[in-house]
Amino acid sequence: MGILSGSFRHSLGTGLMCMVVFEAALLGSGQMLQLGGVTLKMILFGLSVVYTLVSLYCGDRISLSSTLLLSSLFASIAIASLIGFVQGADPKFIAEDVSPQLYFLLLPFFELTMGTARKLDLVTRIILIGALIMSAGYAVILGGLWFGAISIVDLYKLLTTIGRGDFMYDGQTFRVFYKGSLYLGVAVILFAFRRGRWAKIGMCISFIVLLLTATRGFLLAILMAALLYVLIGPARTRTKMAYAFLILVVGAVSVPVVLGIGGDKAESNSDRLITVNEVADRVGLVSAVIGHGFGTGVPQRPEHMEITYLEIFHKQGVIGLLWLASVGTVLTLRLRKAVKVGNEDLAYPLFLCAVFVFIESITNPFINNPIGLSVLVVCIAGLRVLAEPRVVGVSSERSKAIVYG
Repeated sequence: MGILSGSFRHSLGTGLMCMVVFEAALLGSGQMLQLGGVTLKMILFGLSVVYTLVSLYCGDRISLSSTLLLSSLFASIAIASLIGFVQGADPKFIAEDVSPQLYFLLLPFFELTMGTARKLDLVTRIILIGALIMSAGYAVILGGLWFGAISIVDLYKLLTTIGRGDFMYDGQTFRVFYKGSLYLGVAVILFAFRRGRWAKIGMCISFIVLLLTATRGFLLAILMAALLYVLIGPARTRTKMAYAFLILVVGAVSVPVVLGIGGDKAESNSDRLITVNEVADRVGLVSAVIGHGFGTGVPQRPEHMEITYLEIFHKQGVIGLLWLASVGTVLTLRLRKAVKVGNEDLAYPLFLCAVFVFIESITNPFINNPIGLSVLVVCIAGLRVLAEPRVVGVSSERSKAIVYG
């Protein structure tokens, strides 16, 4: 294959991997950078798929579990699309349901390009840099609003012009929500497992900005992920009790802050309850198993629902939920292998980042769109690297040095 074989191709893949991660960590759904309807995210996705196909042709291989995940994903998508067509759903809505899930195709790309602990560390560093850039942007916008340096009208025009749906602005509370801020929560977890003063400062900055988004789901997901680590982590019982107490204190202090900044959530809660009732009214024996198909919503939410798992159940039934359960199973098995070979310091943060996305998707749609899926594919591929016994060659003190800098 000439220049497409050997070290040059691998270097090309590493560079492409860095661009894909940086774009995902900073640019949300990718709508801000587009030309003629084609976004940078689409271009990078296409290049990644081409790289994957070339690499597989050259003899590279991906894991069996990832192959099974991709095969079952295609099967569930095909079933849901067919049911949607039979139900008479709008083809446009069907396509809008299918296209975000295809981002999971980047899993083999990351397995092929992120094959060492050093490359995994490079990916996490890019995510942390993106989170700090995002935090600085939040600080500028919120500071400008609070001190009157930025006009509300001008900000609204700017966000609606360049944001292309990635930003939501509440004029009553001066709250700006950016869909890509999911990566702030990911950064909090990654910073928490790094040593050094700057890592702790980065964690505090990311957590404060996360609170300023006034998103209850983010706070709940962070606290639940932290409690899970207390339960499954390697610390002693006394240490776990101390951590649990600290988490409860942080939750008791931060929850009122989030509720105070976020304002009245009665309308949002009401919309979710109505959606739940409308989905429940349409559940039948068959639809509970295979769903109503892609492109079919409910009157309150004809396209997408805030509660991700409710939407998956409505459109794909138990089959769709079982596929997500299989993703969770692969993550858990790879975590156990990584811990067994001595890479727990690297494996736990990746696993908890995936857990964070799973929990956050209870209240907001992330796990079935590129923003959340980009986190999942990185975590799944990263845990595969750490589950390999050969990584222990970098392990113990040297492995920690790679990760903690």
